[in-house]
Amino acid sequence: IVANKFQTGFDEPRLMAMYVDKKLSGVATVQTLSRLNRIYPGKTAPMVVDFRNTPASIEKDFKLYYSDAHVDGDVDPNALYTIGERLDDAFLNDDGGEAIAKALSPIKNRWSGQWRQARLAKDKAQKEALEGFRADVLSYRNAWQFLSQIVDYQDPELHRRAILATLLGRNLHTDGN
Repeated sequence: IVANKFQTGFDEPRLMAMYVDKKLSGVATVQTLSRLNRIYPGKTAPMVVDFRNTPASIEKDFKLYYSDAHVDGDVDPNALYTIGERLDDAFLNDDGGEAIAKALSPIKNRWSGQWRQARLAKDKAQKEALEGFRADVLSYRNAWQFLSQIVDYQDPELHRRAILATLLGRNLHTDGN
């Protein structure tokens, strides 16, 4: 639970989660939530569970200092199912979907090949579809990292898809790398 000590001078790099039960505004928002951004070995996905502030107010406060700040809206526990269906429809629901190790390479290669073809052909619609798939992969990964901490999903398919989305997120590049 947020205390005033988190606002200035508090440095605990192992801090991984913050539960906010206090109204924040302005620089206090940025100072408090920025306590989570310290680097520490094994720290991958810090999270904030906020009971008092709206995503819009948090984003507004951060935009005063970071013009590209973005805060996702309300969290929907069904997001994993919704995004997962789009991923399955686009690329994941094929012969390689069962074994994650076997699935990664064919999906990555197929996506990269289609991306190259769309770029060379200047096919804007295909590029947008492929960018949409990549965005869904990253959204699924981020949703899983957060939601699986607060919702006890008993669906192994969601977990398998999260592992694959994490690996794909590292491998689907649009910049030629």
